[in-house]
Amino acid sequence: MNTAASKRLAVLRATALTVALMGVYGMAAAETYMWTKVVSDGSTQTFSDDSFEPTAGKNQRGVLSTGGSTVILNNDTVTTDADGLWGAHGVEAYGNGSTLNVVGGTITTTGQYSNGIQAEQGGVVNGQNAVISVDGGSSYTFGVEAGDGGAVNLNGGSIDVNGVVAAGARAYTGSGKTEQGKVTLDGTAINVSGTSSIGLMAGDTDNGPGTGTAGEITYTNGTVTATGSGALGARVMYGSTLNLANATLDSQNGQGLVVDGSGSTAVVSNSAIKVHEGGTGNNDQRWGVIATDHAAVTMTGGSVEATGAAYSRGVLAKTGASIST
Repeated sequence: MNTAASKRLAVLRATALTVALMGVYGMAAAETYMWTKVVSDGSTQTFSDDSFEPTAGKNQRGVLSTGGSTVILNNDTVTTDADGLWGAHGVEAYGNGSTLNVVGGTITTTGQYSNGIQAEQGGVVNGQNAVISVDGGSSYTFGVEAGDGGAVNLNGGSIDVNGVVAAGARAYTGSGKTEQGKVTLDGTAINVSGTSSIGLMAGDTDNGPGTGTAGEITYTNGTVTATGSGALGARVMYGSTLNLANATLDSQNGQGLVVDGSGSTAVVSNSAIKVHEGGTGNNDQRWGVIATDHAAVTMTGGSVEATGAAYSRGVLAKTGASIST
């Protein structure tokens, strides 16, 4: 579908989705989400060379596929802005059987928790050579996120993220949910900046401090570059899994790979992990790979480089954790 009507489509108030989506974000009260385009009738719809840009504001979002529908975005432009607030996601697939395919094009978001791509409750987002740019400012946001059985699969393209504790990719289950979110990225370049930003985040809490839940990330044939104070190449927690192959984690001012907690696992093959900045003392060291609290890391081939002037180290396993090479 590529009609003048679709291009002029006014922002749609998706009131039917208010209750259904409320639990995903852990809100105490119901939220109303405003989408430029919703496909919810189980059909397949294609949009080519279109632009989706809702009015700036809280929960103003781009394109949603739900109700077992399939949406194909072919070289489209999606731009959202939370206008100093939050929740302006770019595209989302929500619910089992719901799919959203992104072929080329750009997704640009601005604001706290204004994710470029989101997949929840069994929804699947696939992407080919998509360019994703998200800016959380002084707060968190995620380039791509999968939770509650959702999946994001990207080939090629790029993810650029700025924000505090922001991440290029986030996979988790969600409080009260049972199915892990899964993110698979092949040949997708990731750049994250901002204090404590994270390239690949497998496992997280729902909303600040609390009980974390597990997710799975597979990253191959690409480079993750993390800048900013304390930025991490990758973090694996809460029993999550990271599979890394033929890849590079490059942390400019933080740890390369952090794996923490019983059941948390990283399987690394033919990959380079680099840290460049030294720490300030024994309590502030920069590690290429650090495994703690009964986590497990398996490394085959590849390299670990720690080139900081002081207090930079290669690998460390402690508190019952293991690193096998």
